[in-house]
Amino acid sequence: TSDWPNGTNKNFIRMALPENTNIENFNPVEGYFEQFLDQGLKDGKPFWLTTEHNRKIVNFWMTTKPQEESKAQINYSSDYSVNTGGDFYYMITLQKQTGAPADDVELTLNYPNGFVPENVKNYDDSNKQILLKFKLDQDRTIKIRFKKVAE
Repeated sequence: TSDWPNGTNKNFIRMALPENTNIENFNPVEGYFEQFLDQGLKDGKPFWLTTEHNRKIVNFWMTTKPQEESKAQINYSSDYSVNTGGDFYYMITLQKQTGAPADDVELTLNYPNGFVPENVKNYDDSNKQILLKFKLDQDRTIKIRFKKVAE
């Protein structure tokens, strides 16, 4: 039916990233990404950027009809650097919206040559990528230790 809770689900998504992040690609794979209150796209894009607490915020509406799915693929890079003179840690935190159902997350992280991740299993050392897939049913912080390898 179109009645709550089976009606169209309109979610406002906010993704906080480091301040100097560049959005390389925003691909609305499935679903409807037009603005909820402002009909149509904002500045011709399905998302808009704001800044808050020294973070770049990617904002978008993800609208899902009953018995359908919505998916977005967002590629981004940041110009911050890590001291790669030795072992280092990479940390990312994903927060679940209270009261919202769990989201399926698929995250691909690229890492530098000369290092190997120590505390994850699902990585591709030839392409220097780590693939993380999980259901975000609570806030989650991922901390990966990278060990410098002899070349």
